[in-house]
Amino acid sequence: MIETILTLLMGLLLMGVQVAYLVLTIILGVRNGPHLKRHWRAGLMVGLVLLVGLVPSMFFAVAYLDMGALGEGMVWVLMVGVVLGVLFQVVKVVWHALLYTVALAEWHKVGNGGPLGGRLRVPFAWRELVCPFAIGVFIAAVSVIAFTLLGIEEGDAFLALRQLFPGATEASAWVTFPTVLLLAVTLAVSEELMYRGGTMAWLMRKWRHPVARWAGVLVITLIWALAHVPNTDAPWVKITQMTIIGIVLAEVVRRGSLRDAIAVHVGLNAASVVIPQIWLLLE
Repeated sequence: MIETILTLLMGLLLMGVQVAYLVLTIILGVRNGPHLKRHWRAGLMVGLVLLVGLVPSMFFAVAYLDMGALGEGMVWVLMVGVVLGVLFQVVKVVWHALLYTVALAEWHKVGNGGPLGGRLRVPFAWRELVCPFAIGVFIAAVSVIAFTLLGIEEGDAFLALRQLFPGATEASAWVTFPTVLLLAVTLAVSEELMYRGGTMAWLMRKWRHPVARWAGVLVITLIWALAHVPNTDAPWVKITQMTIIGIVLAEVVRRGSLRDAIAVHVGLNAASVVIPQIWLLLE
């Protein structure tokens, strides 16, 4: 009973954070009106690309959904959910467009000075992303090995998904693997724009004292870490892991750019999908 209540409270908290981020992004977008006018096309393109990255997973979910797991009389709920899901994706396109343009504007104001300066540089040479990507892969490898040695398994979120989509585990690896990999990469870009994009830059300008700035980073990092708690059956270990990774990503933004942090996160998520598959093949 207590675990159910805590899970519900966690869900409400995360939903509240999402709404707060959305409102703050809109406010910052309005305040950066001229910048938004100059870069709205690029922002819209980013939003559409991220939507394309989510489309295969949405089709995959519908194809392997277990209608029986929903219970009798719940089909109409599913239909409403599909409609709301489509509308939500349209909102997310606009949201990511705002996140991108706000990140450009706010990090430009911060510049590269101060304890947590950073920027999103475009255009850039693709070879510049190799090192950040390799850092992400290394973090993923260490995490996978540590979780395996500690005997940490999937959390309630993944177990619920397996019950709702039982056929997915039996689907061809040629379908499952690319879909999950693309989803992981898309979520990496989305999360960096959201958590270490314009919102973090805005806090850096508002909280000028170094201690206050790091406190802001820690708050954002903890919120990001809490969003990943349902992924494993060891919540405190997961919070610790994600907090450390979040601080590393913030440091990457400080020393490099938001673009570099995105590359690290993409490497982390991609390797987190690939390494377990290689592990299974070797067993």
